[in-house]
Amino acid sequence: MDGTRLHEPALFITFYNTTSYSSARQTWHCIINLRLCQSGYCLLTAHDEHIGFVLHDTLSVIDLYSPVGDRNCTISLDCVKNSVMNTGPVSQVSTSRELTPVRIIVLIVILSAIGPLIYMTSRAAHISAMWSLVVVGIAIALALPSALRFLPDALPTHHSGYRLMFAVWVALGLLASYRVVSLNVFMLDAENTKYAVATNPRPFDDPALNKPFSPKHNCFTSYMIGAQLAADGDDNIYDPKKYRDADESTNVHEEVGDILTFDTYQYPPTFLLLPRTLMLLTDSFFQSRTYWFTLNIIVFSVTIAVAGYWISGHRFSAFWLAWPLVVMAPTTLLTLQIGNVHFLIVSLSLLGMVLIEKKQYRLGGFILGYVIVAKIFPGVLLLYLLLRRQWRSVVWTIAAMAIYGVATLIILGPLPWQAFIDYQLPRLMSGDAFWFAREHLRAIVGNSSVMGIVYKLVQLGLLEQKSADLIAVPLMWTFTAVLLTMIFVISLAHRKAAKSNQEGDTSLPETVMRQRFVTAWLVIFIIGQLRSPFLPWTYGNIAILWLLAMLIPTVGPWKMRTLAIGLIWLLMAIDLPLPIGPGTATPDLIYGLVGTATTISICLGLVLFSRPGARRWSTETCSADNNQDV
Repeated sequence: MDGTRLHEPALFITFYNTTSYSSARQTWHCIINLRLCQSGYCLLTAHDEHIGFVLHDTLSVIDLYSPVGDRNCTISLDCVKNSVMNTGPVSQVSTSRELTPVRIIVLIVILSAIGPLIYMTSRAAHISAMWSLVVVGIAIALALPSALRFLPDALPTHHSGYRLMFAVWVALGLLASYRVVSLNVFMLDAENTKYAVATNPRPFDDPALNKPFSPKHNCFTSYMIGAQLAADGDDNIYDPKKYRDADESTNVHEEVGDILTFDTYQYPPTFLLLPRTLMLLTDSFFQSRTYWFTLNIIVFSVTIAVAGYWISGHRFSAFWLAWPLVVMAPTTLLTLQIGNVHFLIVSLSLLGMVLIEKKQYRLGGFILGYVIVAKIFPGVLLLYLLLRRQWRSVVWTIAAMAIYGVATLIILGPLPWQAFIDYQLPRLMSGDAFWFAREHLRAIVGNSSVMGIVYKLVQLGLLEQKSADLIAVPLMWTFTAVLLTMIFVISLAHRKAAKSNQEGDTSLPETVMRQRFVTAWLVIFIIGQLRSPFLPWTYGNIAILWLLAMLIPTVGPWKMRTLAIGLIWLLMAIDLPLPIGPGTATPDLIYGLVGTATTISICLGLVLFSRPGARRWSTETCSADNNQDV
């Protein structure tokens, strides 16, 4: 360490080995150049060459600033000690499952949503109030030890913006929890619409699309009817006449009646494995609906915790803002209300990618494999892994897809597959499965896909119908080329960044690189879904809301950037058609065009300017000292 000089303000980090691999307390001292570390706290990994393992999840960290007078001091153990004594209060991050004030507050916010949901789900299963409370207590007791490992327990101390961010997170988190719990009242009783997200009917609404659209519209009906038809051996589960205007009713039709509307099933047969599992738990549609709602919130919360821990360890980071900012958005609440699977797909896609990056290939592959066979378009993430040469993750994902396919064949029989190949797949390829996206005004207003741009221009009188039909297909394939190019650029940048990190030529702090990885996965997901012929604005904006939460800065000119991101969040959070407006759809059409253009612009900008490796970053690492403590 002697002879090394630091020429800029630095962040000193001391790593302590708290594992049982060694009885001696071992210490590492590392220096981070703060001026080049743009995203605040930097999570590092310490390597112990003496006992041959990598410390990562079992680190206790102390961080502090070097005083101004020590900018040019010789970096040695004495200098580090001097910095410790002159810096003032030292913030120490606790290890493992200790209940610190920050962690307790995070637990309160999250449990304020999860606890009531578990209670109300138990009540939906006809469990008494007292025993439902017992169920909540048991669930929390079983989950808490594992959950604490992933929750933040301290705030980064090097920038005051994190204190403000955490305060905002707590306030928004409690508001989001209230909104989730209140919405669950409607999930328990579909006739109690007091807390439901209702869309105001507009004069241009089409009666064929069930005016008023909400709160009666329900996508979850199609999943359960499709699973019921498949279980009964129906020869074509994709026939629309077996859903909304069914000649022969299923148990779901009889239970729901006219309380909700019936949607048509559009996904591959493999998706039905999840609704079929719900049918094994209960034969009641409304109980299944409550279970589905709770499952969505729990999976989303788990994804936030796992991904947040992977990005910044036990430090609170901007990634956690996604929890309230995504959940409390009107578009997200409406997605949860109608029971659409897209919210779950976004969460599972991100969770699978994080697990794969953590080298948990089997679990990550099985999660990612399911979302691909469920909605097809998340296959763009598999292409990303393939281009990154992540062979093990690719193999496990493909193996999982094959297993799900075989399981569907065994459980539901060959008829769903035959109907999908012979009937549904050609309709998806031609666009006939979403014919309403070209003909019904409300569907055109709410279609945020690239194809929706064309038919919005028709409605605005800027394009003729015949020209639109001619342009639509070439436009989709042109956008496909753009999508593939973006995936190639991102995967190449990530491959180089990962290689540089392994070789010690780190171009970015670990935290920044991981955050940009997650950002890039969301970008790939967003652009991939825009390629779909029909992407409703309601749930198509969930991923972009998540992305916006990650872009909120804590350093630099953060006020103006935060204001800009907040305005874009409002743009994407308000559902279409707009709550109020004139008798024409012109404002709604323009609003939708601006939203789609904004989404594409943000994604292109992030690909061009925020790739891992786009900016150089340097650190000076000192050798380990195993004999002295700081």
